[in-house]
Amino acid sequence: MTGFAAVAVFPYSPSAMDYRIQKPQLRCATTDRPLTAGDAFYSALIREDGKIVRRDVAADAWEGQPEASLAWWRSVVPAEDAKPTLAPVDVLLDLLEQLEDDLSDAPLRYLLALVLVRRRVLKIVDGSDDTASDTASEHAPILSVSCRRRGTDYQIRIATPEASEKDGLEQRLTGLLWAGEAA
Repeated sequence: MTGFAAVAVFPYSPSAMDYRIQKPQLRCATTDRPLTAGDAFYSALIREDGKIVRRDVAADAWEGQPEASLAWWRSVVPAEDAKPTLAPVDVLLDLLEQLEDDLSDAPLRYLLALVLVRRRVLKIVDGSDDTASDTASEHAPILSVSCRRRGTDYQIRIATPEASEKDGLEQRLTGLLWAGEAA
């Protein structure tokens, strides 16, 4: 997998979706050494103080998957003229699973599932008119999808974002899906 994904920090707030996406800093989070074209590095998504934080670490400083990580993967810093690439499918599936019990991220999980359906990683299961009942939303509609790659079925709460959430959610999803300068 080649490509450099954006370093992203997302505030975790049940009441709002005001997300900030930082541009890649091209520095190892462990050694503070600059990362240059051709350098191998590992990325990890870590939940820290109520936020999902991305840490990029040079391959020679990588000590393995961080204990609190939601997902991790290996990449290579591309040449300056390289085009952005999509994040690895397994990382996106891991994130989809991690977001399952987080009602504040239900719109992000729903949109991520739709992207994975479009990429043919997930398939919509016919006859899905289930509803979920909880204290946050009575009888929320559910989208049932299946993943052949993992042999798993997922129940996705249909959570259409509010108009005020759309820009921040779009930026956050873009930051998760793409690697490279366009991210």
